[in-house]
Amino acid sequence: MDSPQAVVHKGAEILVAEDSPTQAEKLKYLLSELGYVVTIAANGKQALAAARKRKPAILITDVVMPEMSGFDLCKAIKSEPDLRNIPVILVTSLASAQDVIKGLECGADNFIRKPYDEKYLFSRIDYLLTNRVLRKTEKVQIGVEVYFDGQRHFITSERQQILDLLISTYEGAVQINEELEAKQEKLKHSEQELRIQTKILRSILESMGDGVIVRDENGRLLFSNAAAEKLLGVGPAVGKPAERSERYELFKADQVTPYPPNEMPMARAMCGEAVDAEEVCVHDPNGKEPTWLSATARPLRNENGALQGGVVVFHDVTNRRRAEEAILKAKEEAERATRFKDQFLSTMSHELRTPLNAVLGFSDLLADERYGPLNERQQRYVQNIHNGGRHLLRLISDILDLSKIQAGRLELSFENVRLDQALGEVVSAMQPLADKKSQALSQLAAPGLTVRADVTRLKQILMNLVGNAVKFTPEQGRIELIARRNDEKVRVEVRDTGPGIPPEEQKRIFEAFYRLRQGAGATEGTGLGLAITQRLVELHGEQLGLDSQPGEGSCFYFTLPVASEVREETVRQSQVTSVTTELSRILVIEGNSIARQLIQSQLTSSGYETLLCDQPENGPKIAAELQPDAITLDPLTDPAHAWRLLVRLKNDPRTATIPVIAVTSGDQPAIGALLGADEYLLKPVEKEAMLAGVRRCLAIRSAAPPERPILVVEDDRRTLEFIGESLKAQGYAVTLAADGAQARSHVASSLPEMVILDLLLPKVSGLELLREWRANPRTADLPIFILTSKNLSPEEEKYLRAHAEYLLDKQEPWQEALVNQLQRVLLRPQRVSN
Repeated sequence: MDSPQAVVHKGAEILVAEDSPTQAEKLKYLLSELGYVVTIAANGKQALAAARKRKPAILITDVVMPEMSGFDLCKAIKSEPDLRNIPVILVTSLASAQDVIKGLECGADNFIRKPYDEKYLFSRIDYLLTNRVLRKTEKVQIGVEVYFDGQRHFITSERQQILDLLISTYEGAVQINEELEAKQEKLKHSEQELRIQTKILRSILESMGDGVIVRDENGRLLFSNAAAEKLLGVGPAVGKPAERSERYELFKADQVTPYPPNEMPMARAMCGEAVDAEEVCVHDPNGKEPTWLSATARPLRNENGALQGGVVVFHDVTNRRRAEEAILKAKEEAERATRFKDQFLSTMSHELRTPLNAVLGFSDLLADERYGPLNERQQRYVQNIHNGGRHLLRLISDILDLSKIQAGRLELSFENVRLDQALGEVVSAMQPLADKKSQALSQLAAPGLTVRADVTRLKQILMNLVGNAVKFTPEQGRIELIARRNDEKVRVEVRDTGPGIPPEEQKRIFEAFYRLRQGAGATEGTGLGLAITQRLVELHGEQLGLDSQPGEGSCFYFTLPVASEVREETVRQSQVTSVTTELSRILVIEGNSIARQLIQSQLTSSGYETLLCDQPENGPKIAAELQPDAITLDPLTDPAHAWRLLVRLKNDPRTATIPVIAVTSGDQPAIGALLGADEYLLKPVEKEAMLAGVRRCLAIRSAAPPERPILVVEDDRRTLEFIGESLKAQGYAVTLAADGAQARSHVASSLPEMVILDLLLPKVSGLELLREWRANPRTADLPIFILTSKNLSPEEEKYLRAHAEYLLDKQEPWQEALVNQLQRVLLRPQRVSN
């Protein structure tokens, strides 16, 4: 709302001389709101011209302006008779007394100090407008000569004008004084607050467990708390960084190398570098254990970014370092214990498997009627010995499996697996056990239902679960293997109608070596089957679950991810093409038409009758029906499927004796030999190599045993005797050696047909003998089989595969592979000479 005075003066014109557009517009807005007519001039010259033209009631002018200052503009206004009565208000900062003298000299009527108060400005305008009539009537000029600051000033302003100017100056001075007093009070309060905050900050820093040190750019100590002295062991040091490093006894992580002065955290911070968690070792001057500090340092800068010093904060990490060292030591101890465990398991495996092989082997020999008939009781005793050995062998295998799983060394080989086939094979294998208890064992899985899994380990899981179900389910019970799809998973279940598992037992049965009790009866099993099964399921990324209630049976279940269906070969009778010749018949099982035709052309051109099978899954059936003299098989088309075909051929009594030649581009002779392959030819196969392999296989059935003996070198007496008896049963002549020295003597005196060599021998190791014989031209080509339980290093295995004919591991089933490979090697042309 307008003031009464403002209402009286509404319409009065005010001229504003201001070079700042912002300030000019602000003044114009404020004065216009009070009803004044406002004209703006951007500089002194424009303002003088506007004053001559418009004769304003008041002129408000800034002092500092381009072209003509406010003082000059006022002087020009007061010098012209038509304008001299216009009141002039100077807007200035009143930075010095000279401004007052200049204002008196130029005849200014009033001062407004920057920054101005709006109400004060309005009151000055109102005052000047109210008293302008008095000014017109009272024109008494005085002439005063003033000496100020060494200069003479002559003032001719009117008395009222001088009085108004001095009053406004005094008011401005009073206002400035009030502002200064307010600022002094505020500064005093701020200083008090700063002292309080500084005191609080120092109290906080002193109470901290972390040490804090602050220095200026010259290294002068500005602050150091009690924790710093306690952690460093001495008070804050002065002087150069080198002297401080020596005083504090700071060392690097090796605890021997003194900390270089220019690398100390504070020195680096004072050079502008930020240091984070730098660990420093502080030696105790009293000879106690050193202290480990973690230091963080930052440079101190002013508002312009210039370096003004540095601050370092450090805390004690000795306990953490000791804990880390203890953890590292515990880790090393655990790793050493693991190595000892692995070594123990390896030794145990060797020491137990070696006599077990003899137990199983000799029990088989005793059961062989060629060594004399046994009565019923003797047969039962032999069978008990054999069964006990098998049970112990399974226990050892379970322990080794569990050890590999726990050590993370058991790797899975994933593939797409048809569940109906896998379940069918498990049911077929477990059916004899179920038949002994008159149990119904069945499977239910949709045809073609396929999962992603390791087929061997999947079967191991199912065999363990079914074996448990058979063991605990009473006679006339029922066991089911069920697989059903649920979205992107397949749930596999093994259900039984057994007694069920009590709730308190359901968690413990998955613990290693825990055995479920059967009422008052004896506790059966090793307690490892479910522990291994659970871990194998977990290796597939899934969980093994159990639903069971006492008296209602049990259901073990797990899920596997759905995979794309394994395509079945077209169900039709395999095309069997024969080319009749005068020589033997060879069955070629090959899914690739080009490879099939190539093998056919190589064989038929040499006069063999060739039978072609273009559907590998029908190969065993055709072989059983047509009884070829030899079979060629390519495992690489589908390795897992082809190896299963090989197993089927060797397990079927109708085809077990038919030699099989594996023709492939995959270098896996060990797997082929272990599964019963008689020859292993690597693609591309030259015609002569193919024919030589066929001739060796055909010669197996009719060839006479070699004239020279086979030398068996083995330090375990029972294993030595078992191998010797097994080879003699095959019609071979055998020489036995119980240590490396005897073997060396035998070979030196009479060259054997071949050598079966253990590596762990007394007197002279098997590896030494192999190197010695390969270096001698007389024995460089002597066929040597390595049969050992030694844990081989990668270098040893590489050397053995390069210089031995064949490598067999005693920890794996090796007897059948040994006989098969002996036949293959002994029927090839010999190159050694006496």
